[in-house]
Amino acid sequence: MGIYMALIDYLNQGVTLATYHSTSYTGDPSYNADTSLNARVSYRQKLVYNQAGEQVMSFCRVTVSEEVKYQDLITLEDGVKRVPLFIRYARGKDGSLHHSGVYL
Repeated sequence: MGIYMALIDYLNQGVTLATYHSTSYTGDPSYNADTSLNARVSYRQKLVYNQAGEQVMSFCRVTVSEEVKYQDLITLEDGVKRVPLFIRYARGKDGSLHHSGVYL
């Protein structure tokens, strides 16, 4: 519980998460309603590997206490909308999700 409380103290920015719903017949993704989340956004470039195994440049890292999937859409406070390039999940000793580190 103490570690979780420490994380909450650092989530002092906001992002919007739209979870993936489906793909239309034209190939465009559709999303469920937006959810506002407390987050920590760190703007720094980092090389990460995407799902295809290619090395790509991430421009920021978003830390949230919710689970984020690769097809979800994240909107930053400045209006930039991106799907995750790489996600790192931190789990507790019992296997439950502690937080998601999402690289955009």
